[in-house]
Amino acid sequence: MRGCWWFFGLWIAVGTQLAHSQSPVAGAFRVPVGFEIDQYATDEQATNIINLTVDSQQRVIVAAPGSLKALIDENQDGRADKSVLLANYPKDGAQGLYVDGADLWVVGDGGLWFWPGLVGDKPSIKPAQQVLKFPTGAEHGTHSIQLGPDQHWYLIAGNFAAGIQSVGQSTNRRSPRAGTVWRLDRSLKKRALWSEGLRNAYDFSFGALGDIVTYDSDDERDSGLPFYRPCRIYQLNIDSDAGWVSRGWKDNEAAVTMSQTLEQTGRASPTGVTTCLHPAWPDSYYGAILAADWTFGRVWCLKRTPMGTWEKKLLVESTGMLGFAPTDLAFAPDGSLLISSGGRGTQGAVFALRWKGDVSTVSNDPVERILAAPQPYDGWSRVQWERELRNLGESAIVDWLANRIAQPRDSSFRERVLLQRAMECLLVEDTSIAASMIQKMLQSGQSDLVRTAWWFLGHRAKSIEKGEAELWKDGLKRGLFQQTKQFDREVVQTMLEALA
Repeated sequence: MRGCWWFFGLWIAVGTQLAHSQSPVAGAFRVPVGFEIDQYATDEQATNIINLTVDSQQRVIVAAPGSLKALIDENQDGRADKSVLLANYPKDGAQGLYVDGADLWVVGDGGLWFWPGLVGDKPSIKPAQQVLKFPTGAEHGTHSIQLGPDQHWYLIAGNFAAGIQSVGQSTNRRSPRAGTVWRLDRSLKKRALWSEGLRNAYDFSFGALGDIVTYDSDDERDSGLPFYRPCRIYQLNIDSDAGWVSRGWKDNEAAVTMSQTLEQTGRASPTGVTTCLHPAWPDSYYGAILAADWTFGRVWCLKRTPMGTWEKKLLVESTGMLGFAPTDLAFAPDGSLLISSGGRGTQGAVFALRWKGDVSTVSNDPVERILAAPQPYDGWSRVQWERELRNLGESAIVDWLANRIAQPRDSSFRERVLLQRAMECLLVEDTSIAASMIQKMLQSGQSDLVRTAWWFLGHRAKSIEKGEAELWKDGLKRGLFQQTKQFDREVVQTMLEALA
């Protein structure tokens, strides 16, 4: 019997080593092969989290009712070591957060708040300023705010955000219906409705080609009835209408204004949405839309296929071993997908999903490095690539674009994204571009160049030059009647959006 002690001791040692090497949440989630998930922050550090973002100092900013906190990983081991209270409001919880350099924009406590210097290197003690008033706090109220690729703010609200129409400026159109998306210029003086007819989309993101994507809720009371409409991931173009009118009443899906349905997910409670544009993930995930479901504890992934369609798969799913109610998603600079958990007074946590395999290389070309910036619409990334753009000069983007027009490349998805990003960079300072260059793009017969030219025409703030009227006339004539080959749906959609 005495000879068995060595085996018992070895068993204890190996078991202890495995316990230390395994993640504390190992077995609590199902994730695709090649990914691993770990816990970044605990309930003790931040409880009942309803929203999160990442600032330019790589701190994770989390919101709960009555608190805004910064979670800090001091030793860079992938887990938060410290939790710092930034503010004890909004009292009703920030359902919208956007980091703009050192400043923070917050949706809560009855409107939109601007917090100068709150997330800077040296935090400011200046109080927050309320810049717009609208309803907040309710689960179907006003939610997320994002800075778009066209240098405009976008704001989303649910179907019970009574009085949200005050955000828009007076027009002759009827009052917007149900859940809405609004577009506001940087000064917040010019404001207009972008899309309507949603039920209660909590969050949205900008896709790889600059389009708005969101995850809208169903009406659970209709489940099992013939007119039940499941939760959907939509692409929202200008003046689109998702068709939700009231309980039991949804507009016909054949309507020309219907928002484009990318996928359906059945029953769910949609929360956070983001787009994967990070080189730390596999190429197959580039441009993928990620959407969280609070009720069933899962994160959906919509991958874009080479044919331009979408393939739906589960990215993260709880096994039921711990409480997991995902509320928001955000990419960290190192490529980790941060997933907050909380809401309705539940246990708070932040989890980090990471890819452990090979990743794609980044171009050494200074222009293409800017165009391929990771997560370019997130505040932490935007402050970096805009700084590089100022140092390089917008003329370098114009030169790159001229070379791209003169020497066509393949129409791969990544190439299309680089073209899109080039036009977005020209809008940072509203850089002038010759009408002749736009005309060459419209006359090229290449769908990627034509689409990008129309996107630029529809989103810039100022005119090109005196010949713009002829440019529009020729472009429309060519786009509608003289196409040498059938363009894909995105080209026509972008052209119509530019007209609107």
